[in-house]
Amino acid sequence: MNSSKYLRELFMQFFISRSHLKVPSGPVIVKHNLYNQSDFTCAGVQQFIPILVGEQEPPAKRLVNSQKCIRLNDKDLVGYDDQHHTFFEMLGNWSFGDCSKAEALQFVWEFLTQTLSVNPSHLYTTYFGGNEIHDADTETRDIWQMMGVPNTHLFACNAERNLWSLGDIGPFGTCTEIHFDRRMINSKDKKSKNNESQTSINFDSPHLMELWNIVFMKYNRHRDGRITFLSSPLIVDTGMGLERLCTIMQNCNSTYETDLFQPLINRMSELSPHSLTYQGRWGHEDSNEKDTAFRIVSDHIRTIVATFAEGLHITSTKKYA
Repeated sequence: MNSSKYLRELFMQFFISRSHLKVPSGPVIVKHNLYNQSDFTCAGVQQFIPILVGEQEPPAKRLVNSQKCIRLNDKDLVGYDDQHHTFFEMLGNWSFGDCSKAEALQFVWEFLTQTLSVNPSHLYTTYFGGNEIHDADTETRDIWQMMGVPNTHLFACNAERNLWSLGDIGPFGTCTEIHFDRRMINSKDKKSKNNESQTSINFDSPHLMELWNIVFMKYNRHRDGRITFLSSPLIVDTGMGLERLCTIMQNCNSTYETDLFQPLINRMSELSPHSLTYQGRWGHEDSNEKDTAFRIVSDHIRTIVATFAEGLHITSTKKYA
């Protein structure tokens, strides 16, 4: 029922029914690097940057897709935590001046709490708390409050956490994140969990999973340091990792237990000369790092296949051939 294929299609149909045009994933290898960013597509919005800066017209005012992404900067975390991957799918939807903040957040909340029936008490939200340059995004805070999110589940964060950009130059804007607290599923002591989450949210807690990021793209930072407004007054850019969504909806302890990884891990076990099996051990429990190796290899295989499919080979010297 909650297979990755089903969840991907459910996401698409939800936004298609709300006037979004489905578009294909952009290439995982960046063809036109406007701002000297990564050689790989690392976010769903990347293929739409020419639209954001006014160089192209969007095919529709509202778009939805599932984007293939590669983030090599996360490679040292792979296998050692249960959330990061070098290759992943980003479910995303966009609005180019056609959707208010309130409507965008309503879509997100409706999909999670109604379409997927996620318990709102398991969700925590953040918003930009302001800095010396940009004011706090109190509009987003007020919208969440009007939608019923209690203050114990709503947190102001700094620019490092809630001012999102692809790099030092290019489009950026404030963002609001939704985190899923996996401790709450079988917990009766909700008050103590709420208090703990207030200090740990947004900081890669092993119990908290960042699920969905909603960015309100508004500015463009130029090479000379100037900041100007983008072509549309408000561009909504959202991204939710399919692997993480599957972890939640398939009641798994990690992404590696989902149907996106298990067939690959099982096949690796079958091919093992010593009939090794994956046991899902972490940290000190995985003293010989056998399970860590399963996770790393399965992740890297997915990344290699994604690059091979587009004609690029990653060599052992970390260069591209």
